[in-house]
Amino acid sequence: MLKKMLFLLLLLLCTQVYAKPNETSSIAAIQTMIEQGNIAMATNKLVQLLKDEPEHYQAWFLLGVNQAEQRQFDAAIASFRQVIVLQPTLAEPHNNLAVIYNETGDFRAAVAALEASLLLKPGYVTAQENIGDLYVKLAANAYRKVLARESNPILQDRYQRLLKVHEDVPLAVKAKTKTKAKTKTSTQQVNAKQTIVVKPAKVAVKSAPELADIKQPSPVNRSDNASVLQALERWRLAWEYKDMTAYFSAYSADFQYDDKYTSLAKWKDYKRWAMRQRSFIKVKVENIETEMLAQNVVKLKFLQYFRSDSHNSSNNKELLFRKTSDGWKIIYEVSM
Repeated sequence: MLKKMLFLLLLLLCTQVYAKPNETSSIAAIQTMIEQGNIAMATNKLVQLLKDEPEHYQAWFLLGVNQAEQRQFDAAIASFRQVIVLQPTLAEPHNNLAVIYNETGDFRAAVAALEASLLLKPGYVTAQENIGDLYVKLAANAYRKVLARESNPILQDRYQRLLKVHEDVPLAVKAKTKTKAKTKTSTQQVNAKQTIVVKPAKVAVKSAPELADIKQPSPVNRSDNASVLQALERWRLAWEYKDMTAYFSAYSADFQYDDKYTSLAKWKDYKRWAMRQRSFIKVKVENIETEMLAQNVVKLKFLQYFRSDSHNSSNNKELLFRKTSDGWKIIYEVSM
């Protein structure tokens, strides 16, 4: 089984500002807490500091780092956006947002954030490296989708070479914060540098499930056709109504989630996060085709229209359903 590429995306801020002595001591004390592993206490201190000084962008940045480290991505996004509001010429917060978007699987948003970062700072090496990594990731995902549908030795070779680009990068989930205080004449100067490394674990690339008894696709009998279409409709309605319990019950326990997630639990976390972001969701399916791939396994192909307050899309989709004692369950899905 091929191994997934690894991506090392850095959250980096390196700026020099003049600060009051009490501000300097506050940030330095909070960073000491973080270095000692007292993340919750540091977060509380930052929240209190920001109540008194809401324009303290370094505090917003540190808060975002803490929130990202604890995988509180919605809160971290809000904190880094506040840094951008307060310091619109800084390129680094855009890079930080790209890391979070990468973690949540929104690669297009990550690329857009990095492009914004590079517009502000064309020589920003970290952002340049990160956007290169994301382009490689997008290319690998595109090849994987093609190879899931058909065998192509040339594309398989390209895909394997892409997977090897970062295979030697060590696994790590770290947060580092450093502050150096220097005295220049009578003014206290602060040079604050915070770095967080966020990288997904190494997992196997998942393609369509291997079905040992697969034969030539055949028509689905009337009874199974009706029941699998009912299962599709329940899945559609659960998604549209943001009923997470019903939505996840449509999937099998051995559902082949996309390779950008490290576990089924992580995939579910992202789905919950995505649903909560949208005030409404509308899902429509058309031109449904059904095929019996193997005993108790049916493939559904259809055109899907997705509409929400923040995202609209139209694409072809395939779902594989397996018949179980608890009804038809989704074991694999892919959008094209």
